[in-house]
Amino acid sequence: MRKCIGFCPGGSALPWLVAILIGPGCDTFGLPAYQPPEVQHTSGADDAAILDINPKFGRIGEETTVTIRGINTTFTGYTVVAFPDEPEIEVLDVDAIDLTELDVRLSIGIRAVPGQHALEVSTEEDGTLSYREGFTVVE
Repeated sequence: MRKCIGFCPGGSALPWLVAILIGPGCDTFGLPAYQPPEVQHTSGADDAAILDINPKFGRIGEETTVTIRGINTTFTGYTVVAFPDEPEIEVLDVDAIDLTELDVRLSIGIRAVPGQHALEVSTEEDGTLSYREGFTVVE
């Protein structure tokens, strides 16, 4: 038997209410567990992941600085950031703020393709962590 008040998968009550649950099928609050979007481990630690990039976009022909946040990562001075599907996004500088946060200065070339692009962060300890469609180039 499952009883949900508030948001619960398959429930119909108002989504902003706190859920009260009885029985299997919902977590403690009736909410799905958090999972980072489109994270792929190509090698390295199984529990390291890129959580977010902010801002998530940059304009063609401009420079911008983005912050990349990870979880269980070991970002250091030997961290490499790349955009493998878009050579017109050039990484100018990578600054490891701490083990889970990077500031990355980018230059977006005038021939960059508008749209979403994957980014990769590589460290010796974590291997290569991919974040699909993590950064968007806009005109």
